[in-house]
Amino acid sequence: MKAGSSEHLAPVPPASGEKIKNGAAIAGRVLVIDDEAAVGRTIQRLLGEQYEVVVLTAGSEAIDLLVRKKAEFDLILCDLTMPDVTGMDVYTRSVQARADIAQVFVFMTGGTFSTRARDFLDQVPNERLDKPFDLQTVRDLARNAVAKRP
Repeated sequence: MKAGSSEHLAPVPPASGEKIKNGAAIAGRVLVIDDEAAVGRTIQRLLGEQYEVVVLTAGSEAIDLLVRKKAEFDLILCDLTMPDVTGMDVYTRSVQARADIAQVFVFMTGGTFSTRARDFLDQVPNERLDKPFDLQTVRDLARNAVAKRP
């Protein structure tokens, strides 16, 4: 998948309004924002049986989805450094418009930090997920995010 394109798996809601996928109820919604399409696809395969997973490869698309379209997610896994719009910018612009989503962001990092990224991570209390990440950790993050939902 090219940078700037997106993948979206959306279950078809039954008449009752409850979301289902492959005959099973969907536990929650997860947004993955990472310019490396393979990372998004991996998380989509990992969580897609239980969660509706939306994968975006551009920060600008994420801002549009979160701010303009006001999409709701239980968990947002956001790469910290991306070429078009950084994860720091996605977070800042999204939270300025919608303070309620600040706590659902988890930042994925490759371990190398610019001074700006290091300062940003020092200022926000959000969890971090270091790449390469453990698949069970991703499952746990999704399960815990859904459990916190009101």
